[in-house]
Amino acid sequence: AAAIEVPGVAMRLRFLHDTAFALTGADMQAMLAGQPIPANWRAFARAGEELVLGHARRNPKLRIALVG
Repeated sequence: AAAIEVPGVAMRLRFLHDTAFALTGADMQAMLAGQPIPANWRAFARAGEELVLGHARRNPKLRIALVG
């Protein structure tokens, strides 16, 4: 597994492969393919889907853990 630390700024990430992932830390109003993902939750992304992150509300850092 790998993890990415996001510094609390808005961004978009596109998945190149189907993969499971988890979000921990900051609540950044995450959306995957237009559907909200709660903070501290796990999800599955299909290749080509986009994860959209807003600005952090409290905790300044979000971690994205990826399978593989």
